[in-house]
Amino acid sequence: MDDLLKLGFPLAIAAGTAYILKLYSKEIIGLVPKIFKRMHKIYYWEATPTMRNSKEVNHISEHLKDYNFDILKGDFAIDKEHQWVEGSDALIQQMQRFILTERNDPTDPKYVIYSDKYGIEEAETIFIEKNTVEFVRQCENIALQLIESFDEWIEVIYSITRKKDCLYIDFKVKGNPNTLQCKVPNLQKMLAKSNLKAVKKK
Repeated sequence: MDDLLKLGFPLAIAAGTAYILKLYSKEIIGLVPKIFKRMHKIYYWEATPTMRNSKEVNHISEHLKDYNFDILKGDFAIDKEHQWVEGSDALIQQMQRFILTERNDPTDPKYVIYSDKYGIEEAETIFIEKNTVEFVRQCENIALQLIESFDEWIEVIYSITRKKDCLYIDFKVKGNPNTLQCKVPNLQKMLAKSNLKAVKKK
């Protein structure tokens, strides 16, 4: 300790820190993955048993075309070659809008163009809920609402994952052997980040 103090206070601190890092290097390295995992915690719900639609669904190729809407930009595609989406792409686009729309309160409707059966009650909370039990409960409710609202197309819902600022819904449709994934971004958080960047530029 006396030798460290002879170096002067700033150098003594640096030398002491290096000594501690060397002494507890294994413990510190072991903590890194835990810290990273906590910073980027993944929330996950899996339907057990698998949540299956009780109705007969249509072949996904029969899904009506829809205007290509960029959910991140909040605008329709201008390029004529990519003006339309169809099949599973059209369904995923509609699912994104559905999940991002907060369901109207019949006594005090927020969106005039939507009925009180469109959207979900958890449109905001599902992106910020930190209690894993409550997250699972909300996922179960969202999955039920998706099957109810898209009962002509969704055959099975397997799981819902929240990773960073997005939800990922794994599901199955008729006419495609693969599991499909609907990615839903947290638009409110992205908008807040965008506004913060705009303020900093000013």
